[in-house]
Amino acid sequence: MRRIAIVMLGLGGFLLAGCKSTTLSETFVDPSYRVQPKSMLVAYYLPYDSALLDNQRLANAVTVGLARCGVQARVVMRGGVSFDGFPAEFANSTTADVDAILVLSDASNKGARLAEAFMGGRRGEAGNNYAVSLFERKAMSRVWGSEINVHGSNGLQIYTTAEKSDNFAHALLDYLAADGVVSCPKAAG
Repeated sequence: MRRIAIVMLGLGGFLLAGCKSTTLSETFVDPSYRVQPKSMLVAYYLPYDSALLDNQRLANAVTVGLARCGVQARVVMRGGVSFDGFPAEFANSTTADVDAILVLSDASNKGARLAEAFMGGRRGEAGNNYAVSLFERKAMSRVWGSEINVHGSNGLQIYTTAEKSDNFAHALLDYLAADGVVSCPKAAG
């Protein structure tokens, strides 16, 4: 089975707090590429050290959701204001044991700039759009990607309830399952 890494970047106005809807648009899929992972690296790089605790709640929700899909996940979290060295770290040492990298990046501010420079993430309307891309680790070629448009986000409060974190985790897994990226039909069910 292939392995896959989830790299979730950025902070600004993260998802689903008081949301009216979450939509997936502009999906790109390489029909020959399907990941059936047994393990994932869930890695967060946050602009602020103080946000680590709130993001841990979201990370836990994602890993629990993956476990229900038969995927064992481990979480790596880092905080700070500098992105220096981050791309090389995740392209080399941290992901040495995985075959693919899944990037969820805040499509505004530093998260977007890093994604654009490192993995081709695209910039969207500040605070509303999140670029999602799956990459073959060895070639670093993009094989699956989309953009999530989130309405009604309001910063750190997204992380303050288990319900909101679960909602995000379920939505993300459903997006991946819908295109066969993971073998987990109706992950939110």
